[in-house]
Amino acid sequence: MLSNLLIAAVALAFVAYVAWAAWDYTRVEVDLVGLENNEYLLPTEGDGRQVGVTLAPDNRIEEVQLLVDGEPAAEDLGVEDGVHSWLIPQFEERTYDLSMEVTRPLLGPTTVNWTYTVDGTEPELTVAEPGTVAMDAEVVIPGSVNEEVTLTVNGEEADVDDDGSFELTYDRPPLGFLEIEAEDLAGNSTTQRIRVPVEYPEIRAVHVSAAAWADDELRAGVMRLIDEGRINAVQLDIKDELGIIGYDSDVDLANEIGADRPMYDPKEALDTLHERGMHVIGRVVAFRDPILAEHAADEGRMDMLAQGTDGEALDIYRGGFTNFAHPDVQQYNLDVAVEAAELGFDDIMFDYIRRPDGDLNQMVFDGLMGPDEAPEGERSDEVTATILDYLERTHVELREHGTYQGAAVFGIAAKRGDQIGQEAGEMVAHLDYISPMLYPSHFGPDEYNVKSPTAEPGKIVERSMREFVEVVEPWGVPLVPWLQDFSLGGTQYGDAEVRQQIDAAYGESAGGFLLWNASVRYHGGALDPAG
Repeated sequence: MLSNLLIAAVALAFVAYVAWAAWDYTRVEVDLVGLENNEYLLPTEGDGRQVGVTLAPDNRIEEVQLLVDGEPAAEDLGVEDGVHSWLIPQFEERTYDLSMEVTRPLLGPTTVNWTYTVDGTEPELTVAEPGTVAMDAEVVIPGSVNEEVTLTVNGEEADVDDDGSFELTYDRPPLGFLEIEAEDLAGNSTTQRIRVPVEYPEIRAVHVSAAAWADDELRAGVMRLIDEGRINAVQLDIKDELGIIGYDSDVDLANEIGADRPMYDPKEALDTLHERGMHVIGRVVAFRDPILAEHAADEGRMDMLAQGTDGEALDIYRGGFTNFAHPDVQQYNLDVAVEAAELGFDDIMFDYIRRPDGDLNQMVFDGLMGPDEAPEGERSDEVTATILDYLERTHVELREHGTYQGAAVFGIAAKRGDQIGQEAGEMVAHLDYISPMLYPSHFGPDEYNVKSPTAEPGKIVERSMREFVEVVEPWGVPLVPWLQDFSLGGTQYGDAEVRQQIDAAYGESAGGFLLWNASVRYHGGALDPAG
């Protein structure tokens, strides 16, 4: 009995061995090297791309031929390290068939097939431009793509329906730019940048300092403009060019350095203005701050200051320019702004939200590259990026309080903002409105081909506004320019000169205006009364 079982086992093993030997003798294993089956390629990836195959057993590797659409591959490169390689042509954008016939002993030849596609056409991406929405409204942005793509929004993958349609949904308006990218299988991509603007009222405002609001006569002049319906908004200083906070602040650092010097009660002022339907803009002078600068110097904190290459406080504004890149400086200004938002200011306008003007090669900002570490162009980009990052951060905080964010910028910030760290076309991503300072007296002779800007206020405002409109208008951000209601540069300004600026601004799609006079005395005759 045992011998019969043993014989059967031996016979079974012999049959298995014969089957294995036959399989091993006739088997062919083919692997493609340098190209994946069904791979998508860009045209730039491959005119004359090299591909290869490995064969097992390898004693037949020299007997094979690779075909492209039935024709021999462009050039047989021979065998090296067990890989037989060819060059394959990839001139046209289409799908190619690769095939290879391999002979087998006893059995007929076997054919292996692959495909690859050359695609250099960018996918179609359509995104509906969002209209202006309320600050707390839900936002739905529909769009579509024309082929199989990966869709991302600011780097995060988004869903696409089978028909190529998609919807981007937000509980409230998203902040910043939305970078929407569709990328196909070959790596072609199409990008669209959009921004969701929020509704912002048309502004007709005047600047009011803390001291002016505390002065009965000056406050009465402002109230007269309000009661006559000549203005619908007031810009009231929170922290000014001297670093003074004009009311009793609860910000710890403000108390420590003695920055809060109460001149008015913010709640009382806001109630008074809101009862008359006024929109109240709180102005925060950010990085020009002599009080904080003096405190930092006294504490040996030179890193908090804008410095010269000698390590001393930069000789501008009497050394009162702080380091915009320093986290403590940034946080202080953010704390002041958030406190004002909580008090009830309708929006916060940051002023001096920039680096000091002048030669960047003579400036040092702790935490950023120094003059010896990078070319000025790279340093300028780093400065701009730092300002943008800060505005992005403050925008998030203020939006949480339902407060608008704006910024006063130089009149050159539309096209030459890199000179001061204010790139208007990028800043608008983090602003609900932007206020270029278009004071005619601040432009040099022949600027915008205006021989004497001070003497031709309407013309200089018109031409400088036009440049801002070109850069800002595509993003739906209102332009609310600062205009001049003071005399400087040889021309006396009155109702006519102020009115010329206002008309010019509105002629170039302004979303209102703000008048500046440091003494807070305005030419009401330049402003239309209600009714």
